[in-house]
Amino acid sequence: MYDHLGRGVGLGRVAALTAAPDANVFEVMGKALPPPTRGAAAFDLFIVAMPAYLELLGALDPASPCATYTGTGQVAFWIRRDAIELALHASDVADALGIDYDVEPARASDAIDETIEFVLPEALRVLGRASPAPCRLLPTDAPERLLGAGALANASIVGSAYSLLLALWGRAEVEVRGDEATTRAWMSLVEEAFRGPDPG
Repeated sequence: MYDHLGRGVGLGRVAALTAAPDANVFEVMGKALPPPTRGAAAFDLFIVAMPAYLELLGALDPASPCATYTGTGQVAFWIRRDAIELALHASDVADALGIDYDVEPARASDAIDETIEFVLPEALRVLGRASPAPCRLLPTDAPERLLGAGALANASIVGSAYSLLLALWGRAEVEVRGDEATTRAWMSLVEEAFRGPDPG
């Protein structure tokens, strides 16, 4: 995890934010990343790269144009993307330590929106796969959403907004209703598409 955050998030995002706004962000980030690290070396990279990235973000106007995964966008894209990234990895650390960690419903709800708007379509693109059948997300503390196209959904996923976010990222078991194959298809997409040493 420290390698992923230090390289992919810290160094990679700095490269994206300092490149031309119309740059190919995959090429830019790829060239900026050193070989993978492990153990103490990964932690050392993390404690240098992440503060530098956060300092850069703090100095930029969120509305400034910059390169993103989908072409020219705004700095705000990375602020939102990595707030979610860090919340997800905070849950990983909490699980490893056996402690509770939670995210307020409004923030988790926005993270669900970002997952629907950007991450799930990108996962389908990476996998070269059509969208699964429609599925309803039923947060107990936020507005419901529909995954996929179509008015009819014979499958639902139920839980707090944060638990549903974790489920969409392959990190939590939640209540499913109706067609279980459909719910599992949606909850496995991100993990399957971005499995590897540097999912971004």
